[in-house]
Amino acid sequence: MVDFLFVYGTLMQDFSSEITQVLRSKSKFVAEGWISGRLYDLGSYPGLVYEAGSDDSVRGEIYQMERPELLLPVLDYYEMMDPAQPAENEYRRSLLPIRSQGQLRQCWTYVYQQSVTGLPAITSGDYRSYFSQNPNHQDFIDKN
Repeated sequence: MVDFLFVYGTLMQDFSSEITQVLRSKSKFVAEGWISGRLYDLGSYPGLVYEAGSDDSVRGEIYQMERPELLLPVLDYYEMMDPAQPAENEYRRSLLPIRSQGQLRQCWTYVYQQSVTGLPAITSGDYRSYFSQNPNHQDFIDKN
């Protein structure tokens, strides 16, 4: 099983919550990374829409998980993924190419799979800079 995870939102090092503590205790930070696609504001947190070959990219972090078979189900639960109704979930976990340090690395990442019609784009592709300007996102982290 692939043991790399790419995160681009509330799971990054800049944020502190119960789930980020779990992630850091069960994995190690490897490097910054970028994925082709766009980031959208879902109200209190971001969603990535993967677009292979896009000129747009989303910045995030790569982690190497110690035991992905144990950690990924915990992260799936955090992302509110119901395996019984995969098409209705906000996210799906996908294995995608992440650019980092001059190479491509296959990583698990959570991809937003609902309509983005009417959602504001995070045009910088960098959630960290976007977060500091958005009280709704800050409240979400404070409550988690």
